[in-house]
Amino acid sequence: MVEEDMEKLHSQDLSNRNSYKEDLLKLQTLRAQEEALLKSLASVRQQNSESTSILVTFEQQAKDQCKAIKLASQQFAHSFGQKHIFTDACAKYNSILSECKTVTFQLLNSS
Repeated sequence: MVEEDMEKLHSQDLSNRNSYKEDLLKLQTLRAQEEALLKSLASVRQQNSESTSILVTFEQQAKDQCKAIKLASQQFAHSFGQKHIFTDACAKYNSILSECKTVTFQLLNSS
């Protein structure tokens, strides 16, 4: 009887050790996968930040150019009395700003 109990305990011990080793290997694999995913996420976040910065710069440049066009058109229209040029420039200015906002929104939502 004692020998049977000892044999059962030994068998359970071996089973527990094997289960522990398997679970430990699974845990190590999952940790490695988690680390790889975290590195990938950090890389994606960095790329997203860089892209956002570039978009903000482009949008500001477009706004600055549009303002310059608007100012030049106002001066030209005032000098030559041609208000339709100013009106056309304003429409172009608004169109460019709208396009910048649309592109920025699309790019930010796609990342």
